[in-house]
Amino acid sequence: MATLKESEQALLETLSMVVNSVDNPPAFNTLQLCVQHVMTPHLRGNTLNTALSTKPRAELINVIITRASELAGPENDANWTTLRGAFLHLAKLQPTDAAAAPASS
Repeated sequence: MATLKESEQALLETLSMVVNSVDNPPAFNTLQLCVQHVMTPHLRGNTLNTALSTKPRAELINVIITRASELAGPENDANWTTLRGAFLHLAKLQPTDAAAAPASS
């Protein structure tokens, strides 16, 4: 039986393949929601350290952000640029910085 770590690794690899699919790419909105859901628990004074704590998790988030940037299109460009910037800013925060950051609505 696979360990939790092995199961997570397999899941992350599968998700990465889905996100990178050329023949059947995921919808931009799906990728945008993924980034928002990863950020949400961290907007109240935490950092993204837990979500990005392993290399495979960080790599998957990187794939999602890269792919969403490719799929955004002009109608989503401004919103995506704002969300991507907020995510990258939050990812750089240390726990003490995050506690002092203003909460986003």
